[in-house]
Amino acid sequence: MDGRGSYPLPSLQQLAYLNQKLENLLTAYQAVTLKNEAAAKKAVHAMKEYDEQLEKGFEGRAMSR
Repeated sequence: MDGRGSYPLPSLQQLAYLNQKLENLLTAYQAVTLKNEAAAKKAVHAMKEYDEQLEKGFEGRAMSR
């Protein structure tokens, strides 16, 4: 670094490289998070449907003791 506060070119190139890597990581993380959210919603929907089917199966049955 010279006295004017500027950075040498290799340092700037390294920072740009790291910035690009972080942006790629963020993009990948966002994609995985969206997939996980969709999978969770699908699983909850499937469980809700299963619960509703179970409920219909119990309707009309007298509870015996």
